[in-house]
Amino acid sequence: MRAKRLIGAIGCAALLGVLAAGAGADSRITLTTEAEWAAAIGPNITPMNIADWNALDSGFRTNMGTGEFVESRVWASGGGTYMGGENGEIEYTLPPGMGMEWGAVPHPATSYIGGWKYTYGLDPNLQGQTLWMNANPPLVSPATGFVINTLGIGLVDNVGRTRSWTFNCLAAAGPGALGRNILNDVLIAVMALNGGGMLDELHNIVPPPFPNPWPGANPPWDTAVFADNGFDPTNCVSIVGIENGVVPAGGVIPAPPPGGAGRALWNWWGVMQVTPEPATLSLLALGGVMALVRRRRSK
Repeated sequence: MRAKRLIGAIGCAALLGVLAAGAGADSRITLTTEAEWAAAIGPNITPMNIADWNALDSGFRTNMGTGEFVESRVWASGGGTYMGGENGEIEYTLPPGMGMEWGAVPHPATSYIGGWKYTYGLDPNLQGQTLWMNANPPLVSPATGFVINTLGIGLVDNVGRTRSWTFNCLAAAGPGALGRNILNDVLIAVMALNGGGMLDELHNIVPPPFPNPWPGANPPWDTAVFADNGFDPTNCVSIVGIENGVVPAGGVIPAPPPGGAGRALWNWWGVMQVTPEPATLSLLALGGVMALVRRRRSK
């Protein structure tokens, strides 16, 4: 009888683990389809404005490089194709995701910075969560179009402290760099700093090989330029994505990607996921077992 009760308790604990994951919808994010991105744009995802930009850690802003910050436009799309490469002669394919475009038209020869933010309804605990993002910084004919130079990912806590990772964008991915005109996966294990271990040394960036459910994506294999001014992973209020690109003077604006309105610059985000690590779910299940045991003993 005790064995049956224990099996029942374990089964209930597994269910509690699933329910706890669902109840943690304030921290879990899954954006992989056009419909999921579309549902998040507005309620959760909004373009960053100049006040949002100025509120970020100065180290993050410095790492993004010089340029004029301008408010962007974001939209969900089922994907499609665009023309890119050194002379705009190569057709590239985009998966379902979210486009972001920014910069003036017509434009002077300058760099423009734009960004978006995902705002949580509460202040979730991201400690022990994994953040997986997938982005394509394009090169669209630098002579007549534009090129993306840096891409940044940031986490902001409830008092404005920021943890950020900034990648250079180059012709091919390498140490601390994302490849242009290709999907790049970045996996971040969110944890407290100075705890020791490889992930602490790499500032939470998980090096490949890691499971990659998006064939063709290209993961960078070294840490990005890192900044942290005391970010608290247990009280994260927003996730931000920022890009810096340059346009030539008088350049012809190339055809925008599907859904684009034709601003000077654009970037593509294919995936954003925040999920508990397996260890987190195991602890939830163990907690459920202990709670059930205590309840049975109290009876």
